[in-house]
Amino acid sequence: MRRFKITILASAVSLFAVSTPAFAQVFSLSPSTVTGGSVQFTGDPVNLAQSINIDCKVTVNANVVAAPGSNNMNVTSQSISAGNLFCGVLVYPYAPNPWKIEAVSAAGQQVRVYVSANTTTNKPCAGWINASIAADKRTINIVNATIPAINAGDPSCRINGPIKSNKDIYVL
Repeated sequence: MRRFKITILASAVSLFAVSTPAFAQVFSLSPSTVTGGSVQFTGDPVNLAQSINIDCKVTVNANVVAAPGSNNMNVTSQSISAGNLFCGVLVYPYAPNPWKIEAVSAAGQQVRVYVSANTTTNKPCAGWINASIAADKRTINIVNATIPAINAGDPSCRINGPIKSNKDIYVL
């Protein structure tokens, strides 16, 4: 009888271990606890390139979800605006693919950003790029990253420049 109880207990522990998800990285507005809220990122200038290089002002508004296991920020809006005559007119966010920001690793404060942009020649680019949060806890450094073209045969795009937050951000 005792052996039977131990076997059932061991099976229950194994089942719990298999069905419990691993703790994922989360964004937080606090260095020690998962704290949510709204945040705005601004990059001015951020260099965008496809057939030409232009410096634009990029703004991303997001909400940090304060929930363990939620590794993303809910981006509520993004814009590409003046900095250069072409910004916001010839280059603009690609509406079907909104920007996203995900926590990847607390070690090195690694993130990935889903970036999308289109041009008046309708050669949109969208995809994930790797970035990191700087030591100041307010800057996401995007360093000369390639954004894949959406349509086969179109050129890819490049993005380079920091986007700065109005609040400290952490990956826990």
